[in-house]
Order: sequence, then C-alpha cells, then structure tokens
Amino acid sequence: MFPGGTNNCSSRRESRAPVPSDTGVLLALADRSDAWHRKARTFLASTHDTLLIPVTVLPEVAYLLHERIGPHAERAFVHAIAERELAVEEIQARDWRASRWCHKAQVDASRNAITPPARSSGSRS
Repeated sequence: MFPGGTNNCSSRRESRAPVPSDTGVLLALADRSDAWHRKARTFLASTHDTLLIPVTVLPEVAYLLHERIGPHAERAFVHAIAERELAVEEIQARDWRASRWCHKAQVDASRNAITPPARSSGSRS
C-alpha cells in the first residue's frame, strides 16, 4: 500500500531533504486506480528524500482511505505513521504566529481592496 513498507522516513541513510506531501499524493500512492498512482510510486522509488506529511492532513487521508479503498488501507496508513515510515510535521507555536500574521495581512488587504459599486435594485425607466 505505501511503497515497500515505505521505508521512506529517516530510516534511509541517504535522506537529503523532506518533500512536503499532501492528501492527493498519499491517496495516489495507496490507490492503484488513481490516475497519479504510477507517477507517485515512480517518484518515491527514485528518491531518497523523506515524504513529510503535515499533521493537519492525517485525519483527511485516513478518512478518504477508509471510504475509497477500505478499512485495511486506513490501518496500513496508521501503521506506516506509527512505524515512522512516513514523517509527520507537527504544528509549532511559530506556525500559529505566522498564520496569525498571514491572516491579518489578508484582512488588511481586503479592507483596502477596490470593490465595484453596488448595483441599485431599482429598475431603469
């Protein structure tokens, strides 16, 4: 399900850099019918880099594996995490501070955005 029992985490001695991964990549690795399955497997087999999964996607991946493939796929995913075959990036306090800063910048930008004038609800005569 996950490549070669994965062996994709820090257990590989030549590991160079983490490769951020999201739900789509993990589903493609697990689902042979996924259009990206072969490409994802080929990439993973060709690199010594570690797949780095944000902790925030774990529930979504587990749910989708269970729903789309079955409970055995969800169990294999949980096993891969427990055995450190997949690296999980936890949320740190600095991440929340950065998120707060980004959110404030977005709110400030939206306040300064030019908006088109509202259309009147009345009919033209």
